[in-house]
Amino acid sequence: MRVPVTSSTIVSVGYDEAALTLHVEVRRRGGSDVYEFRGVTRERHAAFMSAPSLGSHFAHQIRGRYVESRRLEGAAQ
Repeated sequence: MRVPVTSSTIVSVGYDEAALTLHVEVRRRGGSDVYEFRGVTRERHAAFMSAPSLGSHFAHQIRGRYVESRRLEGAAQ
């Protein structure tokens, strides 16, 4: 389950600690896309959620750093 966040780039974030899986809904023109990242530690998730800029943290610390990431087509979670 994702929760809404206050960000100009990120719409919502979800984290499954048991599966070490992060879901990030990213705003795009005309809608949004949901990305799944596996192998995200609890500490990495906490750092993301407490970052001064979620969008900047996502771009520099999460996106592109996890090999097992994918865009979820039509995900409504």
